Amino acid sequence: MDVTTPEGRHAFIELLVNWSMCEDYQLGRDPTIVHLPDPGCWQIDCPNDTGRGIGTKTRRYYFNEVVCHADHLFGRHTRCFLAIDTEPTVDSPL
Repeated sequence: MDVTTPEGRHAFIELLVNWSMCEDYQLGRDPTIVHLPDPGCWQIDCPNDTGRGIGTKTRRYYFNEVVCHADHLFGRHTRCFLAIDTEPTVDSPL
């Protein structure tokens, strides 16, 4: 995209407009991960096929350390967390 040409500027503006019309999930937002400020950790709901946990469809984990970020060279934006399935409290953090 060459923004010094009229076609390049048109393509750039078109890109900005399309981004502004995207839903959150299309921009990479993951609704299964939520930050918990009190214990200072993250909560993630994962698919569960064992029937244990919050419901038969999800199981909740907690983490505060990311081993592999989504911007890592390998894994096609895979993230890796060190997580536990016991809910931490302010008195007993991760």
